[in-house]
Amino acid sequence: MASERVVYYPMTRLLLLPIIVVCALLSTAITLIRAQTYDDQTIRDILLPADCAPPCFMGIRPGLTRAKEAYALLTANPWVGDISSHIDAGCCTIALNWKWNGKQPVVLEGGENTIYLAFNPTTGEQIVQDIALHTHILAGDAVLLLGGWPAHESGALQGLNKAFVEAFYSQQRMHLTATVPCPLAYWRLWQAPITMAMSKNSRGISGMKPMNEVC
Repeated sequence: MASERVVYYPMTRLLLLPIIVVCALLSTAITLIRAQTYDDQTIRDILLPADCAPPCFMGIRPGLTRAKEAYALLTANPWVGDISSHIDAGCCTIALNWKWNGKQPVVLEGGENTIYLAFNPTTGEQIVQDIALHTHILAGDAVLLLGGWPAHESGALQGLNKAFVEAFYSQQRMHLTATVPCPLAYWRLWQAPITMAMSKNSRGISGMKPMNEVC
């Protein structure tokens, strides 16, 4: 019986070791990433503060906190930098603006933030009406913490090559807004930073289209 001839491929054998090494490194990296605990505490403290009933941010509560109390809370906060005030363009509404001083969590970077005040004729004082925050919190992270995407309280508006998506969480009295490139898809939305708006008197979504009808 004739013996079988064994044919060797030197180039294949040379390439085999680097391929094995690369696969091992990728497997190790994936394992380490999956083993890491998702640290959402900072985002949770911002969206769902344990020591303040919603709607609330940094101890400031729309519908309850007076203007001088809001200013004092901003001044005392170690994250807050410059504070200014102006009359809102909507007429007769005073707004407090502030910028961060660099000591705030990274997820709060995103520009100027605003507290809108409304005059209470009964008490003769300005009361916090709305809080608007520009953040680097990703929509996907916010959705995970707030209990899922509110399909019946969300919508979108068509922009130029982008969509403006909004969702309302009634329990927290919170609107989340994100700008998403077209074509609009959930994976793009989950990766978009959000703007938060909190108001005691906030309502649901109106005048917006379902997401599947936009771009």
